[in-house]
Amino acid sequence: MCGYNRLNGEPCCTNRRLFDILRNEWGYDGILVTDCWALNDAYETDTVIPRHRTHATAAAAYGDAFGREVDLECGSGLPALREAVLQGLVPESKVDEHVKRILRTRLTVTQAVKPLATVAGSSTARACAIHSMVLLKNTGVLPLKEGEFLRLEGPNAYDSLMPLGNYNGTPKHTVTIGEALGHYQALSVGDGKTLVYCGGLNPQLEGEELPVEKEGFYKGDRTRIELPQEQVEEIKAFKSQGYRVVLVLCTGSAIALENVIDDCDAVLMAWYGGEAMGTAVKQLLYGEYDDFGHLPVTFYRSTSQLPDFSDYDMTGRTYRYIDPDAALFPFGYGLSYSFYQLYETTVSEADFTVSGIISQCNTDVPDAASHRAVIQVYLKNENDAEAPIKQLVGLCPVTFFKDEPTRKPFSIELDPFWFRQFNPATGMMEEPADGTQFTLQVGFSSDDRDLFDYPFIYHNRK
Repeated sequence: MCGYNRLNGEPCCTNRRLFDILRNEWGYDGILVTDCWALNDAYETDTVIPRHRTHATAAAAYGDAFGREVDLECGSGLPALREAVLQGLVPESKVDEHVKRILRTRLTVTQAVKPLATVAGSSTARACAIHSMVLLKNTGVLPLKEGEFLRLEGPNAYDSLMPLGNYNGTPKHTVTIGEALGHYQALSVGDGKTLVYCGGLNPQLEGEELPVEKEGFYKGDRTRIELPQEQVEEIKAFKSQGYRVVLVLCTGSAIALENVIDDCDAVLMAWYGGEAMGTAVKQLLYGEYDDFGHLPVTFYRSTSQLPDFSDYDMTGRTYRYIDPDAALFPFGYGLSYSFYQLYETTVSEADFTVSGIISQCNTDVPDAASHRAVIQVYLKNENDAEAPIKQLVGLCPVTFFKDEPTRKPFSIELDPFWFRQFNPATGMMEEPADGTQFTLQVGFSSDDRDLFDYPFIYHNRK
């Protein structure tokens, strides 16, 4: 898909250089589609929204796009494409080429896709939800005790649309968090001071071009990344009343929690967990499974850490360029009910592999059906001052099932692709010189405190 922006002054959907990289250098022969109405930005004028205005007419824009490599538009420009053909800007033979790619893709996808179970709580939906959810904090309040009385609060407790996000399918039934946890509100075991707060955002607040204008949001974009202030105040009020607060955080993006993290005894990042979200949350909170995921993004402390939106400098953005101590929760981070250690870790420069033993040393939930750790490998390139601080180059999920041995071997094969370096003379990413030294970091998150360093000398594989 070609995007909305320009590269070197030319819109992505008409960009010769991008098309050359895609088709010739990468050898991609699949379908290329525009982002929705992206081509309109090349020729339309607007007094409010900035447009590229690189083409005088719609036919000229569609001529450059479809006359080159774009196969399909997400938009309403077919009349402009017809005009471009009539003007000789796009040969009919090129249109035939696009149609062949589209039909080939359609046939391939139709034959390859297998129908998934649509019953809420199915093993597929539930497993996907469980493996995506991340335990960010736990002072010992989790796992909850079976039969323990819970107070359930928060705007997302019974929201059946929130788990689906947007650009979503429609399941037959969605299990909400409240539906899965609700019966525990009628029990009387415990002191009654455990509160599960289902907070965060929802797809009606964050999304593409939404009619929303309220504090922290503008047309589906976020102008600040903190938790909505009314939720912060509610959590602080419950904490002041003596509750042990378990925050179940529902969102499609990172939320800055520095102003509320000390008021939470546990935080489960649940995202928009799909049709079985409630079941997954319940099974994780009660320790029926210990299969937590790890963060795929950096959780900043506050909005003040982010550069201006119009500043394209990557300094301070993402785990690859941020000060390692600046994040509240770093990329790759995730807690568990178990403690794991790595032993006998070795790095093979000849085979580009990292191998060793992972041990589940102890667990708070011995009766859990399964436990899951994710071993991560990061690459540091001290030879290039402009290279990322580090980058993820390999990972290995390891699952320990109940009554299985608690020590398992692991092996992670690294792709030499990730060792390439930018050559300013050619403008290309190229294989490093033989003997170039790197550092591999192996552990359980991108935080240096969770990683062990191993020197790695690159040897050409030719």
